[in-house]
Amino acid sequence: MAWILKKLYSVIQNLLRPKKPQKPQKRVTFSESTLMREFRRRTGQEPTIDPFLNFLTDLRASTNLPQIAMRRWRKMSDAEKAPYKTLAKRAQLKRLQAKQNKGRKEKKKCCCCRAKSLKE
Repeated sequence: MAWILKKLYSVIQNLLRPKKPQKPQKRVTFSESTLMREFRRRTGQEPTIDPFLNFLTDLRASTNLPQIAMRRWRKMSDAEKAPYKTLAKRAQLKRLQAKQNKGRKEKKKCCCCRAKSLKE
């Protein structure tokens, strides 16, 4: 019972006691070079001209977005994953075709050869 009275007394004292004015917090500002260096360190990328892209890059680097995405991917069914898998297969085929065609140079056809290929 005594502890309840003590607690009640301390609450009343806190309500009646005049509050001290709080000091305004100092704003910390950084130079442009420091901001750019910190941005490169955090994100691993050079800042762009567009401020929104800089914000988005910084947000991606500072949040646990990959972890959230991985949890969501693991919860998805195979039917939900199917469109992403087909996109990945197409991209892989396209990359392989680009590697195979890299060494080959396409022969320029003269105007008579082009006309023959169009007729066929």
